[in-house]
Amino acid sequence: MKWIACLSAIFLFFGTADAQISVTEDPGIQSLVTKHAEANKAKQFINGWRVQLVATSDRNKVMEMKTQFLKRYPRISIDWNYSAPYYRLKAGAFLTKLEAANLKYRIRFDYPDAYITKDNVRPSDL
Repeated sequence: MKWIACLSAIFLFFGTADAQISVTEDPGIQSLVTKHAEANKAKQFINGWRVQLVATSDRNKVMEMKTQFLKRYPRISIDWNYSAPYYRLKAGAFLTKLEAANLKYRIRFDYPDAYITKDNVRPSDL
């Protein structure tokens, strides 16, 4: 019983001690962090994958399909671009082809002509 009382007193004594930790940062660390952040800001796009739904010269058709797609799949990002003479409507933004294949599989009944394509994607779209 005396041992338990002694151990309890020791734990209480050391448990109430305040510990302070001091961290000093080397000045070179902050400059490296800044350089890294600046280098990553320059990368606005990265290589990725999307699912192309349609390529047409009719802009109105692309806008209608975009609206229709967003009604069916509101959580999936969709975007279009123009590269003469076609407007291309693409869905999703993925790092791997497998992720894009998963989306293509999910939408296959609504968009049977959709296919996976390489594309430049913004990191914020992922």
